[in-house]
Amino acid sequence: MSPPLTGDQRVDLELKIEDQIAELEATLEGGSDNAAPVQLDTAIGRLTRADAMLNQEMAKAAHLRMEQRLVLLHEARKRMEDGGYGRCLRCDQDIDFARLDAQPEATHCARCV
Repeated sequence: MSPPLTGDQRVDLELKIEDQIAELEATLEGGSDNAAPVQLDTAIGRLTRADAMLNQEMAKAAHLRMEQRLVLLHEARKRMEDGGYGRCLRCDQDIDFARLDAQPEATHCARCV
């Protein structure tokens, strides 16, 4: 059983969540040229086109992961405002500070993952 978060730990995590939200929003706003459609009529080789298409798919997947993480961070901020932050959604025990420090959007303790 983990001890509840201290006031200092809660402030540190709140700042970390806000920083990560701002960073993700800025990154998502900036966009990526890698996600742009591959032009089929461009005179590039077959392997280069395949490489460009692979890069496009990887950029789309990275963008989706960032969007999903942003949603989780917003949910964590909401739980922090509501007073439920730092509690496991499955067993209702406190989540260890080290876990929250590494992954502030964590919703489950290490036992329940």
